[in-house]
Amino acid sequence: MNPWRSNRILEKLKAIFTQSVAQVAPGKNELRSRADYLCPFPFTGFVIGPQGDITLCCERSYLSMGNIKDIPDLNKFYNGEKMEFFRGMMETKQIDRLERCDLCHLHFQTFKSSHSLTCDTIDPDWFLRKSGRNRPVRYLECTCSNQCNQMCATCNSFFCSRWIEENKKLSSEQRTYFDRPGAPRLHQLSDKDVQKIIVLR
Repeated sequence: MNPWRSNRILEKLKAIFTQSVAQVAPGKNELRSRADYLCPFPFTGFVIGPQGDITLCCERSYLSMGNIKDIPDLNKFYNGEKMEFFRGMMETKQIDRLERCDLCHLHFQTFKSSHSLTCDTIDPDWFLRKSGRNRPVRYLECTCSNQCNQMCATCNSFFCSRWIEENKKLSSEQRTYFDRPGAPRLHQLSDKDVQKIIVLR
């Protein structure tokens, strides 16, 4: 085939593809264009901590939205009211009213360095959300247990049972960030709860 003609065909196909993508995710970079006041985590997934608590991210590890043992369907939870509350608050530029999110946002505004910049994978879901359709969980951070026989210097009692005992010897000022509020407890996800994660699509 003539190379010039081949390039013209490729350019035409590219234009068709670009138009199709625009119809699915209009404007592209929907979240990146709003990075000054949106965080990608509520729009992509959530975190399941070692105690089974579901949070937006590791920064909000002690601010539970519910426990996995009480949530029968994680997909429905992700597309439900609790998650949508945070999306709505951020979309209306009220991120500064959300505990812990306000400090992360301040960090981003000050240093222009934050998870808020990693927005490229969310654009297709922006249109799905606006049209009232369910989106898949695209990001999941899960720690199935805090039962651990190590005691790493970079860890703490939120993730490690050995540190729970060690922290009893420390003053409240010496305890690590994740130990507040309240003392962590031993926890391990049940087989039933692990199955809820396995079936996520």
